[in-house]
Amino acid sequence: MAYRFNPPPNWPIDEPGWTPPPGWQPDPSWGPAPEGWNFWVPEEEDEEPAAQSPAPGAEPPLPTGDEEDHPRSTGASTPADEAGSSRTSAPQMGYGYSADDQGGHASGGSSAPAPLPGQSSADGAQGPAGNGGWSNAPNAEQKPPKGIVARFWWIGCIVLAFLAALLLIVGIVIATTVAKRSDDATAAPPSGEASTRTQDATTETADEDDAEKTVTPSDLPTVAASGTEQDVVGPDGKGTMTVSMEWKSAKDLDTSYEIEDSAYGEFLVVTAKLEVTDGTMSMGPGNFDVETPYGGQVSYDSDTFALKGAGQDVNAPRDFSAGEEYTESMIYEVKRAGGNKLAFDSYSDEYTWDVAK
Repeated sequence: MAYRFNPPPNWPIDEPGWTPPPGWQPDPSWGPAPEGWNFWVPEEEDEEPAAQSPAPGAEPPLPTGDEEDHPRSTGASTPADEAGSSRTSAPQMGYGYSADDQGGHASGGSSAPAPLPGQSSADGAQGPAGNGGWSNAPNAEQKPPKGIVARFWWIGCIVLAFLAALLLIVGIVIATTVAKRSDDATAAPPSGEASTRTQDATTETADEDDAEKTVTPSDLPTVAASGTEQDVVGPDGKGTMTVSMEWKSAKDLDTSYEIEDSAYGEFLVVTAKLEVTDGTMSMGPGNFDVETPYGGQVSYDSDTFALKGAGQDVNAPRDFSAGEEYTESMIYEVKRAGGNKLAFDSYSDEYTWDVAK
């Protein structure tokens, strides 16, 4: 039986009776053949059906001119006829065949064509009428194209990571704000309570002030009768200042602890009395200095606070009002020489007294 090449319907092969040459491969753009497609079919499938035998009693048809030239076969075959039949029954060398494959047909082998590309030997054994499907060898393992999600999944991951980070930052900001408001609400008492606390703080401050309230010592020094008095004026008041001075060694001073001798042998002891006649005035050790003839200034010695009955107690007063008076003593480590002066700074003017040699 003779076979012809049967191209799939989606292959653009319109030439009737065309047979693929050895080694031919279809264009990949044509696409695969339908599943189970037979590439080789018997030629008789496309021929007109054989004429039916005349009915009994009917006269046989008259022979035509061709039939007269070619007598009808009586059914006996000759060796030449058999050889011809053998040659015409094998399909020509075509798609999927090699020279070795055709050799089988030429030597009188099976008329079934060799396995097609993409077919296994078992599929090829079915022959042209088998159900072996064609597949393009280069694209035999071709996978269906991926969808948009499969191709761009990484973009989705990036977007999700960005959204997660954004939500985390927003959450931290919200949590911080809420915590801060909570702390503020806890720290800030109600208005009434705040007022009460303010009053308590004021009361405590007043109590502290009372605790540190100045106390006038009862054993104040006395200015010597030889003292010199001057009228003094300050920014907020006025009064009189009487000053007396003398030289004493450390052992002659009445102190709460033992003090060292002066580098010059004796200390200058100054006793000053302030009487305020109008307004308010200030007086303390810091208001007095000894000015030397060479323009130097000597402040009171730190051992001044060791003197007993000198009016230099810790809580001793420094500001005085009209009608009040106060007396204090200070010592100065200064060389006993002529030209020294004691200066009092009232914050408005400076008043001086000569230091006796």
